[in-house]
Amino acid sequence: MPCNHIKELYQLVDQYDMKLASSDPIRILCPLCDKEETCPDRMMDELDEETDASPQAAEDEKRS
Repeated sequence: MPCNHIKELYQLVDQYDMKLASSDPIRILCPLCDKEETCPDRMMDELDEETDASPQAAEDEKRS
């Protein structure tokens, strides 16, 4: 369970419609609470859906 500071970070990401991407899991460390969180699967699933629906992905699929 993420601490309140990490939850606030997630809210900012949602509020400003920011996207996080990495080939490796994203680890978030809160030094105030000494908590660690790995980027939630929900965010990764949303990113995968957007990538699949992007025009470039559709164009790449046509060429295959």
